Amino acid sequence: MLFSTDSFKISSAENDLNDIVEEINEDISNGNFKSARIKVYTLNFDKDLSEEKYEYWEQKKTELLEYIDEIEEATTSYNNTKENLLSLKYLNYI
Repeated sequence: MLFSTDSFKISSAENDLNDIVEEINEDISNGNFKSARIKVYTLNFDKDLSEEKYEYWEQKKTELLEYIDEIEEATTSYNNTKENLLSLKYLNYI
C-alpha cells in the first residue's frame, strides 16, 4: 500500500514524537524530572499536517507535565518522610 506524502509525514512525525515520549518515561523512571520536562516541550506536531494530531499532541504535553509534577511531588514527599524517619531513628525516637 502506498502512502500519500502527507500520510507519510504524519506517520514519521508521530513515530519521532513517540520516541521522545519513551525517553520522557525513562527520565521519569530515573528521577530526571527536569530533563523529562524539557523533552515534553519538544513534542511539537505541525498543525498544517493535521489539526487533529496537533490537538492530540498539545493535550499529551499537558498530561505529561501534570504527570511529571505528580510523580515528582510524590517522590519528594516520600524522600522527605524517609529522611525524617531516619533522623528520628538516629535520635532514638523510634
